[in-house]
Formats: sequence, C-alpha cells, structure tokens
Amino acid sequence: MNQPNPYAPPAAAVADVGAPLDPIIRLRTPRYLLGAFVLLQLLATLLYAAAYFELTRTGAVSAIALLGLVLGSLCLYAGTLVVVLGRPRGTLLFALAAFFLGSSLRGWGLTYVWSWVIGYGTFLAVLGVLLARAMRPR
Repeated sequence: MNQPNPYAPPAAAVADVGAPLDPIIRLRTPRYLLGAFVLLQLLATLLYAAAYFELTRTGAVSAIALLGLVLGSLCLYAGTLVVVLGRPRGTLLFALAAFFLGSSLRGWGLTYVWSWVIGYGTFLAVLGVLLARAMRPR
C-alpha cells in the first residue's frame, strides 16, 4: 500500500532549466546603460546650473521654465534610481519627467547648448518609459 507512484515524474535536480528569464534579469544591461546616460545628463546639468539660474534671475527665461527643468530632472533621476534598482515601476516618473522637461524646453530656446542638455534629458525620459514598461510582468 505504501508503494511510490510509478507514474509520478522523477524529481529534477534543477527545476525549469529551459524557462524564460524574468524580464528584470533579462533587461539588466539596458537598465545600467540608462543609468549611465542619466548620470551623464546629471553632470551636464550641474555644469550649466549657474547659467540656468543666472538666465532666470536676469529675466531672460521665465521662472516656470526653471521650475519645469527642476521638477523634470528630479523625476528623471528618481525614475532612473527605481529602474536601476530592478523594480518594475517608474513609468509614471519617466512620463512626468518627459512632460516637464519637454514643456520647459520651449522656454529655454532650442538653439543654445544648455537647451540641448534639457532635450537630452527629455529623450532619456522617453527611453525610460519604454524600459520601465518592458520590465513590467505580463
């Protein structure tokens, strides 16, 4: 009566050897690349920070454009931190960063070097939205 079931599959030493990888593990390299590019954007923003504040102080650029830059940058850095740590969230942070940076870009003027840094941040925020969406479980 206490015989093992002859029709039961044998116990495998390694379970699910051919199983697909988790999307968070699979997207490790793109997460770190995004983190490196955002770090480069942070350094460029710090390089031009004095120009941003001086242009706003003298009235050449409105304070709303500076506020959009600050809020967008903070959302971009927070979203990048969330994604690099491997959490499948951050889509909203990246979307807010793209909105704030993209809307403040018009106020800074598109022909100046300091506005290219803002445009680069907007581009990275859009890439972050795509990466965060790819990390979500299905």
